[in-house]
Amino acid sequence: MSLSNDVISLSIQLTAGCNLSCSYCYEKSKANVKLNTDTAKEALDTVIRNVKRPTSIFKSESPRISINFIGGEPFLETALMRELSEYIIEQIEDVHKINEKGSTTFEITTNGTLLNAPESISYLRDYGPRIELSISIDGNKSVHDSERVFKDGRGSYDIVSKNIRYLMNENVNLKRFNARVTLTPEHAKDYAESLISLVEMGFYEIIVSSDKLAVWDEESAKELVSSYVRLTDYLMEKKLIQDVIITDFDPYLGEFGIKGIDTNKYMCKHGRNLCIDVHGNFYPCVALAEHSLKDSPFKYSICAGELINTKHIEKINAAYFEGCADCPIALGCESCAMADYRICGAAGIKSMNRCFYHKAKVLGNHYYYSRMSEVTDFHRRRVKYPNEWGESLMGKEQFEKLLQETHSLSMSCNDLIKDHKQYLLDMEQRNHATDT
Repeated sequence: MSLSNDVISLSIQLTAGCNLSCSYCYEKSKANVKLNTDTAKEALDTVIRNVKRPTSIFKSESPRISINFIGGEPFLETALMRELSEYIIEQIEDVHKINEKGSTTFEITTNGTLLNAPESISYLRDYGPRIELSISIDGNKSVHDSERVFKDGRGSYDIVSKNIRYLMNENVNLKRFNARVTLTPEHAKDYAESLISLVEMGFYEIIVSSDKLAVWDEESAKELVSSYVRLTDYLMEKKLIQDVIITDFDPYLGEFGIKGIDTNKYMCKHGRNLCIDVHGNFYPCVALAEHSLKDSPFKYSICAGELINTKHIEKINAAYFEGCADCPIALGCESCAMADYRICGAAGIKSMNRCFYHKAKVLGNHYYYSRMSEVTDFHRRRVKYPNEWGESLMGKEQFEKLLQETHSLSMSCNDLIKDHKQYLLDMEQRNHATDT
């Protein structure tokens, strides 16, 4: 397996330490271990050598590198982040000319508690045009403080929201600035109000990630669909549906038979990410590193300076559709190697704990884009969603209204499965005819 994109996202774990103790965090070891500067530079030099050699794991002949500083909490090591930023720009842009001058970006994911520190503000000012800053905040105070707490149990919302306002008032010139929300089934009922509070705080881009280890059921899925409806109606009422970007909404989610769609973008990002952990070891992502996954089998080997895959890495996406071959809305269903490995005990076996989440998400997207079409030229494709699921999660009356508004037919799950299988058969026959 090669790292396949023209842009390689390189995560650098500055520290395993964190000043919070979030309930859903997959990083199990919070030891105060930091990345040694020399070790970091040596690891970066290894990446650069592998990018420039034709036999490396990097499939693209000339990939560009983007940097993601992570922790723990990266702003616990702001001085190290600054030093590595300087080294990265020098080596990647000036010496080896992998990236064009001024094009290297630094994505930083932070819990937001240290953003008002003088050294944090100084760093953000100096590197602002290169920085994509993501602040983890789970919406309103009650939801956020039930999940994201200090080690003594205190909620962190008041400090984080205060620092966000401070950063906004300081007018720091950042390349990108967004909120990052972790969605859990326990708070599906609060999802709309949580995101609305972030919009009203001033965020116009919200990245949503579900708790990959959580188990969703029909009740939490119903609550999430209801939240999607309320959120969409709010965005329509406030005339914000074209202005606010929420990553939960994707026009192709749950579709099939659409030409030109890169289905890889919905899979585990191990084929596009590379992570340097606090010990200078290489992994597909930080969630598969030793401090997150004890006795992790996913570490890259280094032979004569070249990064080498393990058999476990090869298997990560092997079963992406095997367990979901008959699902008529499978496109876009999240895949996570860490969750699959923890739940199923092996790479290449897809866990099914998020099935109800995906069903709710696809149905919520249908509603969102049907309403968006009222004020834009966007024409949502007809809803291809099993009526049994739609009536269960949305209610029969509202689901039938959605079908009518999108000029869609009511189809059973079995009918959609037959439709999907026929599409796959037609595609196979067309490909065979092209090959011969």
